Amino acid sequence: MRERRGLTSRAMVALMTSLVIVSGLLVAMIINLVSSPKVVTKYPMATFVPSSTLRVGSLLPSTPALPYLVGSGSSTLVAIAAHRPMVINFFASYCTACAEEMRTFAQVSSAQHAVQFIGIDTTEPNVAKARSLVSGAKIAYPVLLDNGAAVMLNTFGVSNLPTTFFVSGSGQIIEEVLGSESPGELRANLSKI
Repeated sequence: MRERRGLTSRAMVALMTSLVIVSGLLVAMIINLVSSPKVVTKYPMATFVPSSTLRVGSLLPSTPALPYLVGSGSSTLVAIAAHRPMVINFFASYCTACAEEMRTFAQVSSAQHAVQFIGIDTTEPNVAKARSLVSGAKIAYPVLLDNGAAVMLNTFGVSNLPTTFFVSGSGQIIEEVLGSESPGELRANLSKI
């Protein structure tokens, strides 16, 4: 009878230890869920992470001059925008959502003369394909090449494509959008700047 009690006591200790471990894991998961940034995307299975260096309300950081994807020369974001509100879209030709979104950006940007759209092609393995994508989407706004991803990763803290920043004329970041946007969503975000 005593041996049986010993097993029961050991079983109780094991059960209590398991409950403490499971409770600790649940608390950690709840804390992570509550403290994580809330990002709504159209991709429920994807993990999108907001900028690691910028927040809505912060000022646009200065950027180095980047070469144009099409044409020659280079420029900075501020020089292109010339104190106008701007939409900065990070993309790459291998990103399917980026390619779909580019048609939307081309369509909406053609009617938005007060806002400067700027594309930044980044982490690009095939520059010729990127040029073809821009041409095929009928993009008329400037597109810069950030092939080393220094601006994308270090200056903007972007780790997902596509990512779009909406910036006021005074250089304040008004919105960061992770994933692609429909024409209606794009127009709604444009109304904020």
